[in-house]
Parts: sequence; C-alpha cells; structure tokens
Amino acid sequence: MRKRIMTVMSRAEVVLLHPAGGYWELFRDAPNMPLNLLCAASQIYERYNVRIIDQRHGLGWRDDLKRAIGKDTICVGITTYTGPSIVGALSMCRMVRELTKAPIVWGGIHVSLMPWQSLDHPCVDMIVVGEGELAFSNLVDALATDRDTNGIPGVLTTKNIAIAHGQQLFLKMDELPPLPYELINVEKYLPSFRGSKTMNFQTSRGCPMRCGFCYNTVFNKSAWRAMSAPVVISRIKKTVLDHGINDILFVDDNFFVSFARANEIMAELASLGITWQSQGVDIDTLRRMPDDMLRLMMDSGCRRIAVGVESGSPRIRNMINKPGDKKMIVEQISRLREFNIIVHCTFMVGFPGETREEIMQTQDTVFSLMRANHNIRTPFIYQYVPFPGTKIYDLCVTQGFRPPTSLEAWNDFNVDDF
Repeated sequence: MRKRIMTVMSRAEVVLLHPAGGYWELFRDAPNMPLNLLCAASQIYERYNVRIIDQRHGLGWRDDLKRAIGKDTICVGITTYTGPSIVGALSMCRMVRELTKAPIVWGGIHVSLMPWQSLDHPCVDMIVVGEGELAFSNLVDALATDRDTNGIPGVLTTKNIAIAHGQQLFLKMDELPPLPYELINVEKYLPSFRGSKTMNFQTSRGCPMRCGFCYNTVFNKSAWRAMSAPVVISRIKKTVLDHGINDILFVDDNFFVSFARANEIMAELASLGITWQSQGVDIDTLRRMPDDMLRLMMDSGCRRIAVGVESGSPRIRNMINKPGDKKMIVEQISRLREFNIIVHCTFMVGFPGETREEIMQTQDTVFSLMRANHNIRTPFIYQYVPFPGTKIYDLCVTQGFRPPTSLEAWNDFNVDDF
C-alpha cells in the first residue's frame, strides 16, 4: 500500500498532538522523541495522511495546527500523563474545537487511569485506554467510514463506557510495525548527553515488579513484554543507518527483566560502534547480575543506567514493596565502581506517614552511595505523587487525601507542589 508522506503545508486526515510537559523540558536541550505518537501513527500512516504537532517546539504549534486541520480531518488525537502536561493538552484541544467538529481522542497514562472523570470534560470525546495502537487504528477506520464506534476494544465513549472498559489487549511487540520516523524531524528530538546526541528507543513495555507507587501496576498490570533481541538489533541498525545516531537511550521501564535477552542485545551493540544508556533497572535486579554481565554492559558501550532506589527507610521500603535494605543497596552500587558507568539513583520522599527521621534515612543513603561510588549521580530527590489506582494511592485516600474532581485539577499533580 502506498505511503502518503505529509508535507509541511498539507492538510491531514489524522492530527496527533503532543502537549508541553512543564518545566522538566528546561533540563534538556531538545525534547524527547514522541514515541507515544509515533506508535499511534504506526498502524495508520500508510492508509491516512497523518500529521504530528508538538507544543514543546514553541508557539509555532498554533500555525501548524491551523494548517493541518481541514474538512478532511477525521479525528484529532492527543496524549497526556498525570500532571503538568494536562494544561498544555487542554490548550491545544480548545483550539481544535475552534477549527473542526472532528472528534478529539485522548490517550496516554492519565486518561487510562481516570477514564470516567476524563470523559466528563467538554474537550474529550473519546478515550483510548492502555496500549493504543490497535484500538486507535480500529477507531480511525470506523470514523472514516461512518461506522459505529461502540464496542471497539480499548475505546471508551460516554455511550459504551460500561461495555468496553477492561477489554485491554497487550500487543506482541515483535509484530508491531517500525515507527514512522519520517513523520517528524528527527534532528529536533535528539537531546545531548556528554557530548552525544541521544535517540530514545523502546524495546519492552511494562515491568513485573509490584512497586506500590508505580503506574505500571495499573496501566500495564505488572505485565512485561518485549521485542526479541534479533528484532531489537535489526531496528537499531536501521535507525543508526538512516539517521546517523551514535547514542541510544533505552526508555524501557525495566530493560533487564530477561538477562538472556539483554546479554544478546548487548553483545550485538558492542559491534555497532555506538554508545547506549538505560533508564530502567532496580537494585534487586542488579543484585542478581553476575560480574561478567556488568562487564559486557560496559564493553558494549553503556554509559549510564538509572536505578530506582526510592527510599533508605526500611519501613517505607516495605510499604512500597521495594526489596533490599540499605546494606544491600550500598553493596550493589559499590560493585559498579570498576565498570565506569554513570549511575543515576532516584529517590522519593513524602510518602504517607513518612517521618522526618525516615526522610533523613533516605538522605543518609544518598550520601552513603556517593561515598561508595564516584560515578553516582542523584539529580533530584523527588516528591512522592500518588497515581490513581496504585496501592499507595489507595492508602493516601484512607488517610484523608482528597483526589482532584476534574481533569484540570490533575494538572497540579507534580513533584513541585503536591
């Protein structure tokens, strides 16, 4: 089937929007790649004219939106997460309302966690919950042919909300089509890390860990699924060849669930002459990694991993279901010293019932890790924010927390002022 590649000035049948996400964007010299929208587009861009508009590139998005929307626009899709992206999403959708009567379809983490409340907003016509590629594709086909949208698995409207909710289907990642990078200007989405331009790459989804604060327990139902190593390497090779990439960030929630798969990928990366980073690994996984795997990690070009330590308090760690104590944490971070890999350790404070003494235990753990390994980086100690449906969120509610009662109010759910 012929691909219909968009030009800058052309109208689009499907317009996909990415809102700005608050001050976090200021810490990068370029926004992260909109993998969420590229995934949504991957199933439809060969059948429809698709346009991606990114609010993170500045005020020009308004003119881009005016040029993209026309009489042939079937629908407008937008992604968001719980927190400061919501206000940006609503500003984009209000402008859409002025330009077209085409339905506005919301997807992403927040509306998947809070579908009923989100559907009450006048800027929300339909919601795609969970993994959205197949559901969104089926929805676009139905809208394009004026067919009934009720009952499409993973699609919610005010009419079918009781029918379709919960019919989430996890997709087989090896069967997902390659991402249509031609829909964006890749050069605008390559933030720098230590002198290299970095491209985000996803090889797996979900995480089998059951951390009490994590959206994965709800959104992904603690299920992990992954591309096979040969598919990962094939797609990385094509990406490197097409775009001249020399550094990749694996944005998987937990890249190292399967040691055999990770080892196979790393062995191939060693021959590509590129560097790489991973944002997802936990202390207990590090504990189980043999030294030869860590050595392969270094030899294959790994420059940075991110480790979710979260807390140094034994009681808090037990409450949030994080295995290991301070002694084990320090031992594992110390073990990484000889491998010359930057280790970003993340922490949180402000859990329900957390005392000053417990916060100081976390602070003490931070300094202990910095003494144990000169490659440790702790850029932030985050403020805990309760995500709907998680174990600790429910605990917060029992202790008097009053959840927001509107879509707009969730915008204030962020690490600055919660």
